[in-house]
Amino acid sequence: MVIYGRGGQDLLKDINSVLRTRVIAPFEVRVERWAEREWLDPDRARYLVRKSDQQRAGFIKYYFDRDWEDSTSYDLVINTQRLSEDMAVQVICASVKDENLEGIKASGKKVLSDLILRKRVEIAILSSNSIDAYLLEIDAEDSVVTLSGQVHSNAERTAAETQAVRLKVSKICRTTSRLLNIEQIHQTIKTFRNRFYTEAGLQGRLLYFLRRLLCWKLVPHQVSMLG
Repeated sequence: MVIYGRGGQDLLKDINSVLRTRVIAPFEVRVERWAEREWLDPDRARYLVRKSDQQRAGFIKYYFDRDWEDSTSYDLVINTQRLSEDMAVQVICASVKDENLEGIKASGKKVLSDLILRKRVEIAILSSNSIDAYLLEIDAEDSVVTLSGQVHSNAERTAAETQAVRLKVSKICRTTSRLLNIEQIHQTIKTFRNRFYTEAGLQGRLLYFLRRLLCWKLVPHQVSMLG
């Protein structure tokens, strides 16, 4: 399978059996090639090549927070200024057959299977009108889907879990949920606010602020533990 562009090297970064390749050439060489291929004026081709570079760099930075010029993100970088296309293809084909990649294909398939499952659940939840997925995180490992984050109600929590469970096909897919109901947070704040007005004196107010501080410090940790 060949994935061309679209951040494939970052999307599949956890799969070690993938050969990440980048084909490059100097700016002016690419301008000349583009002008010849598309029968363009050199100045127009120069504008289009520069615009394409900026868009691709922006895409990688926005979605994956990475500098696309960072060569350490690739296993193979080929400069085609002097190498022919045929030679570049031979180099890539030979690299794919490297024994270091061949020996870990099985583990890569397992990671890819979990990635596909996670994306399917993510698409299903994002497509639902009854779920606000902005504060949700979705993970999958060993065919087990884990939902974590925050929801606005128990009904929304149930809807998110239902969408995940519906996607199990022929394999076992358990769904564990660690969703923190925002209503619980609001109720906790309301309770502390009521205590603030009932506990008299400076000591009571200091105790209220201390409890509130501890509450907000503990909430992020509780998100990953609630079941």
